[in-house]
Amino acid sequence: MFRQIPLLLLAAAISLGASAQSTHGIPLKPDPPIAVDGALGEWSAVVNAITIDQPDQAVFGAGAWSGPADLSGTVRLAWREDHLFIAAEVRDDTISQSQRGAGLWQGDHVELYLDVTPEADPARTEYGAGQFQIALSPGNFSRTGDPLADTAPEAYGYKPRDLDLSGALVASSQTSDGWILEAAIPWSALGVTPSDG
Repeated sequence: MFRQIPLLLLAAAISLGASAQSTHGIPLKPDPPIAVDGALGEWSAVVNAITIDQPDQAVFGAGAWSGPADLSGTVRLAWREDHLFIAAEVRDDTISQSQRGAGLWQGDHVELYLDVTPEADPARTEYGAGQFQIALSPGNFSRTGDPLADTAPEAYGYKPRDLDLSGALVASSQTSDGWILEAAIPWSALGVTPSDG
């Protein structure tokens, strides 16, 4: 059974955006639950994938984008009682992420824009209550043991400024042509109690 929560997905971006201002239903993920481990086995039956591979979806560095092999991806979202889950399978010919925290937008990442109160003010043009900008970094896949060189996967909240994502889980894995990222964001961080419909 397909269930959804009332979220307006404004964009899911890998430096590329899904069609802006589009509504996207997010299905409930039945058992087994998702293990946030950088592997996509539990995602095979999750519907409503967002494919990002067209020139008109490029929102940052569009002039340098040379096609899907350069940078493209598939993003899936799902929910369970405690978390919003995100999975991204990214084709990327050059993996680059040396930043952490507020600076991680300068490297490879997935950016998620959520509006959990779309009915509050449909015409608003600035961030307001119930709207979130969240960045998810895969890290740099370096395992040298040097904490300055190794950049771990992480979640960072840009909007609202006081967004606490310390309870978020993020994992990633490198693939032959890019990377996979999985994340679980606690609903409590978003002030949401999910329900059917």
